[in-house]
Amino acid sequence: MTILQTVENAAVAARLGEFHKCAQLIALHGLGVNHPDAERATPRVQSILRGLAAPIDTVAGGAAIAELGVISEAFSTSLIGLSVFDTVLANGMRRVPLRSRGVVLTTAPSGSGNIAEGAPKPVSEMAFGSAILDPAKAVAIVAASVELLALGSGAGSLFSEELRKAVARATDAIFLASLIATTTPLVSAGTSFANLLQDLGALLAAVDAQPGSKIYLVIPPAIAKQWALMANPAGGLAFPRLSITTGGPLAAGVEALISDQLPANRLLLLVTDGLVGNAEGFAFSKLRQGDIEVTSTPDQTPTAATQLRSLWQSNLAALLCERWFGAEVVRPRALASLSY
Repeated sequence: MTILQTVENAAVAARLGEFHKCAQLIALHGLGVNHPDAERATPRVQSILRGLAAPIDTVAGGAAIAELGVISEAFSTSLIGLSVFDTVLANGMRRVPLRSRGVVLTTAPSGSGNIAEGAPKPVSEMAFGSAILDPAKAVAIVAASVELLALGSGAGSLFSEELRKAVARATDAIFLASLIATTTPLVSAGTSFANLLQDLGALLAAVDAQPGSKIYLVIPPAIAKQWALMANPAGGLAFPRLSITTGGPLAAGVEALISDQLPANRLLLLVTDGLVGNAEGFAFSKLRQGDIEVTSTPDQTPTAATQLRSLWQSNLAALLCERWFGAEVVRPRALASLSY
């Protein structure tokens, strides 16, 4: 690693730490910067919090929003490898402004070879459509006791890690469901190594990849565990570089990404340069009043069996994190899904 890379990594880590500190203080005290907890923060964090509380048309407010954007970008960078959307956005997805209108190629041209001299030359057809990159809102809520949030760096690390996971899951749940909804799933050939290669071949045949394209196969954790220990006909590991936590290379230039937010019994293959998208910064709100269901699978519609917990009575503080993002398919045959 070069000295420049070391310095850049240290700067990103510092900005990420400032982002986490801002989130932690907002969860505790909102935008009040006169509390002793806020006064113990770095001057830059204090200035950001003060600016967020300032009117938007003031110089202080604009400067703080700009500084929040810098540390918010550092938080987005930390999601690469954890969130499928952020990984794809950083590795080949074309960035365009949200809410922008663009041209979508609906029918791609094709070439012809071995044309005899004097023979008619085939002319392929291209068709275009229009689309708007509509933003979607991902919402993540992280709750913790006031005492835990008020502790030092250890509590901050725990809070920050859970915030990263919550944002990644909320984003990918929307992103992956919207992409798979545009595909007609292929049916898996089976569970053996030969079947797996057959499935991968069928998925690759269903997409068009250009030289330099980045191809990802999104798989759930259970499938990753099976494939990581799968043996090839020679007795070795079929995918020796595949990790059950971070994914990794599979075959034919395809890299696996792992997500627990895939729709049931689905795999998704995507070519990143066939998508456009972008994401805006993060907005926070403090929650001290209200009832929450403390479970990883909350009821969409509360029932008589739903067990709610009062934030105030339980001495809990919750941070509501909202994020606007969007993605759109702009090239035919950029996606393929598999049903297993």
